[in-house]
Amino acid sequence: MANSKISQSTSIIPPDSQETGWQSRLNTLVKVQKHPYKPWYKRWWGKIILIFLILLGLLLIVFIYKTARLTWQIKTNRVSVDELLMQAGYQNLDPKEWIDLTKGLTPYYLGTSSPKVVIVEYGDFNCKHCRVSYPVIREVVNKNRDIVQYIWRNWPGQEGSELLAQAALCAGEQAGNLGFWVFHDQFLLNQGQYATTSQILDLAKEYGFSDTQLKNCLDTKRTLVYLQKDYIDAIDLGGIDGTPTWFINGYKFTGELPEDFFNYMIQQLTQPDAKK
Repeated sequence: MANSKISQSTSIIPPDSQETGWQSRLNTLVKVQKHPYKPWYKRWWGKIILIFLILLGLLLIVFIYKTARLTWQIKTNRVSVDELLMQAGYQNLDPKEWIDLTKGLTPYYLGTSSPKVVIVEYGDFNCKHCRVSYPVIREVVNKNRDIVQYIWRNWPGQEGSELLAQAALCAGEQAGNLGFWVFHDQFLLNQGQYATTSQILDLAKEYGFSDTQLKNCLDTKRTLVYLQKDYIDAIDLGGIDGTPTWFINGYKFTGELPEDFFNYMIQQLTQPDAKK
């Protein structure tokens, strides 16, 4: 009788309810073991990240190779000026027209008024790389002031840089070449100290400029035409990928160029048989 009661009691438990306890949990664990957790690099988005990193690494390797090769060529004198300029891709352009396009409208420059080599820098007053390049280009110009003309053009991509660019041009409007370069040097050497109009006006008073005239120039945006011209010419010159971007007799280079590179280019471009 006892066995029949047990049999009857167990038979009334629905089959589904028997799997809601430890058997259900066991089945769940078995399923998890069949589908283990995938690490990030095996997921679809992880594979995309890996492909991106590989491509980025390849581009970096190519850049390092080209830079190292060019440096080796320059130091061993294994590249002529024509070969170097052909690497820049401008061998089919009219040199004089190209140089004139790089110079722009502003009359402010360092060096000679009748140069054999024109160095144009597209820069940003808040660009740290332009700050690093500042003493280098000054040393190059000082050593070659009889044959080199150096021109600064604006590519104000960072916050507050457009105001600084206009202020330097306003100082040039008021005091000519000297005024422009005073502001230019102060902005580059003291990045971050002239973020407001009032700070710029204090700088004007410190150096004996008329702060009233400078403020009027900024308020009326009289020098904005120069920035617009810089932008338009940059597009015609093939675009500016970053600052500083250099044009040496019309040939384009980017980044913090060493003094040896400038000296090499000046030497090659001033040789009797250099490309006219």
